[in-house]
Amino acid sequence: MSDLFNTRQAAARCNLSPRTLEKLRVSGDGPVFIRLPRRAVRYRSEDLDSWIQEHCRRSTSDDEPKELDAAKGSTRRRTTSGTAPKDPKTASNQQPTTSDEEIRH
Repeated sequence: MSDLFNTRQAAARCNLSPRTLEKLRVSGDGPVFIRLPRRAVRYRSEDLDSWIQEHCRRSTSDDEPKELDAAKGSTRRRTTSGTAPKDPKTASNQQPTTSDEEIRH
């Protein structure tokens, strides 16, 4: 079993303030956490490391995180759905959606 960190310890490991880590937890943008009885929140070291790794970027203009290929030291664009990023040329060919206002009339 891996070590468990409380919010203060996990924040220190990520070089964040505890308050920032709490806000990320509420918004769902932070690392995976465990909620124990009595509202105790804990983080596993591998979840913290994974979350940090998911946010690696090579440039400030990168919109999407890149996964670091540790064996080669290179990066590749990471997609959340497992599919290739959408091509902007074909994105305009998608069907328009119907708004709630159009449905009511």
